[in-house]
Amino acid sequence: MTRRLADVAAYAKVSEATVSRVLNGKAGVSKATQQAVLTALDVLGYERPTQLRGQRARLVGLVLPELQNPIFPAFAEVMGVALAQRGFTPVLCTQTAGGVSEAEYVDLLLQQQVSGVVFAGGLYALYAPTKDVPKPVGQFNQARIVVDHGKVQHWLNGEKVCEYDINSADFKARVAASKFKQWPQFATGKTGAIALQNHGNAVWFRNLKIRILK
Repeated sequence: MTRRLADVAAYAKVSEATVSRVLNGKAGVSKATQQAVLTALDVLGYERPTQLRGQRARLVGLVLPELQNPIFPAFAEVMGVALAQRGFTPVLCTQTAGGVSEAEYVDLLLQQQVSGVVFAGGLYALYAPTKDVPKPVGQFNQARIVVDHGKVQHWLNGEKVCEYDINSADFKARVAASKFKQWPQFATGKTGAIALQNHGNAVWFRNLKIRILK
């Protein structure tokens, strides 16, 4: 608790006593200062106190690259049911050519104080995740990608959420029907650099490890 107070106070540029007042719902703290403390909690990966979680709208953004591929509407339906059962309202955001970008959708959703945004776990625009296992906003997810002679597995928080073979006809057909078809070298390299991507918003990575399979 002491370390959390110190971390949040340093990030929000306030005293530890002020952080304590916000976390315990005490009076005498301006709305701007309270928001700065809550933002620091989210950014640093600490959970908000239960009494402060309700200040977020019970909305969850579901950002999809397209609806032409039948896997994405199916994924949206499953996610919508799962969210509704937990008391959340899904907000579907679909990208179209010349329309709103993914980064712009994320900005709009964050402005609405959504409880979370779902676009994690699968191979973007090709294979959707088969399970809904991302942690809530403000917590770190643990991801693992295993590549063995073209066979790829995506793991998220201990659950296998996606699997495909980049040498298969199915994979090649999906690429040919996607925006990645404009890059002939897509998914063909045997070696190369590893990129860590964001979408115009703050993002944090930690404990990055690479292991060569033998």
